[in-house]
Amino acid sequence: MKIGDLVMVSPFIPKDPANQKGKVGVIVEIVNNEGLEIVKVRFSNDCYGLYDGEVLQLIKNDKKQKQ
Repeated sequence: MKIGDLVMVSPFIPKDPANQKGKVGVIVEIVNNEGLEIVKVRFSNDCYGLYDGEVLQLIKNDKKQKQ
């Protein structure tokens, strides 16, 4: 994953303070802290959430793949 990627938050995570389970957003920042990847995601309602990289699923963009 990299900044600018489209990702979906797993709908199965037990706690989601940003209340964005199952929603799609864009990665705006990635911080690696001693092997733990913390990802800041911006959603369409201008809400931001911090997530463990493992609970995010990369959304494939057909336009990017064809270029």
